Amino acid sequence: MEIKDYEDAQWRAAAESLGLELWSSRGKKVKKAKGTRAHEMRGAIDGFAVRVRYGLRSLDDGVTVIEVTLKRPLMLGFIYRVSSPPRDYRGRRVGAKHIDVLGVERDRVRQMVEDTRSGLRLARLADHYGDTGWLEIDDAAVRAQLDFYTDHTEGYAPLILPAVELAKLAEAARSEIEPAPWEGELAANLARAADALRLKSDPERFRLRGDIRGMTTALSLEARVVSSQVQARYTLTARIALPTPLPSGAEISRRVGFWSKLSARLRLDRPSGNPTFDHSFQATLPARHCLSPDVTETLLALANEGDVHVKSDAISYRTERISQDTSQLLQRLAATAEKLQGRASRTPYRD
Repeated sequence: MEIKDYEDAQWRAAAESLGLELWSSRGKKVKKAKGTRAHEMRGAIDGFAVRVRYGLRSLDDGVTVIEVTLKRPLMLGFIYRVSSPPRDYRGRRVGAKHIDVLGVERDRVRQMVEDTRSGLRLARLADHYGDTGWLEIDDAAVRAQLDFYTDHTEGYAPLILPAVELAKLAEAARSEIEPAPWEGELAANLARAADALRLKSDPERFRLRGDIRGMTTALSLEARVVSSQVQARYTLTARIALPTPLPSGAEISRRVGFWSKLSARLRLDRPSGNPTFDHSFQATLPARHCLSPDVTETLLALANEGDVHVKSDAISYRTERISQDTSQLLQRLAATAEKLQGRASRTPYRD
């Protein structure tokens, strides 16, 4: 048996033993008897969604890419990253392994990893697992890129299962730390909004879903950490679909680029005629018919507390003021969506 055939057989055996299906790059299920390493494993292990593919950029690079989605997001802006240096021709690592532990609330992240039983087990397993390449655990998933060759009789399965164990340990460690005061306050805030506006609430994810006056509505908490050099933060993100889409290409957004700000300062771009609005916002031609005085004043008021963005199909909003009344916020956004289409807005409170 050729090496390629042997490794393809191991790939099929791993999928079979783990109860995973094989899928082609075109999204079609492949019979296991015909499966090769060119086919991605997909399925669930112990209730966790799992995806495994061979080849980071191509089948020749020898990297196995694994992703395990957590059942419950950690909501910490959590990142535990282990990066191992490349190997030389003798198989020895050139350089030292690097570990990053990041989060919005550093003290709570440190407590989760260092002061809980599951967190200590997670750190030990992640340190060992990361020796084979690159590993990252964040709020939503465990991701690994492993550089190894296996001639083990069980093939790839023993290298996939630790990623599932890391997902279990991450969720367990999160449950072992006490909730922060703001978590209880936000949960109560969202519960009041869900009751007042008849929305569906997901308290574990700090999320609301439903309709407000026929407009599809969503609000959720996001925890964003990019790197140790970028400030971590929690944000509330809301999106309300417009009752009827605006013309194609319609968009209203904050000015961020140098040339956009310069054109506003030189009064070369004045989409609304309101100097304060024109200084802060830009609008494409298809959206300019929406910029009534009422709309511009409303968007300016929203921009004082966050970032508002209008596209042809929806209005979205992001703010770091997670303590604000979410019921009032969603009602203000719904009223703005109606104003964008020239409809008379109702009271920002429940009728």
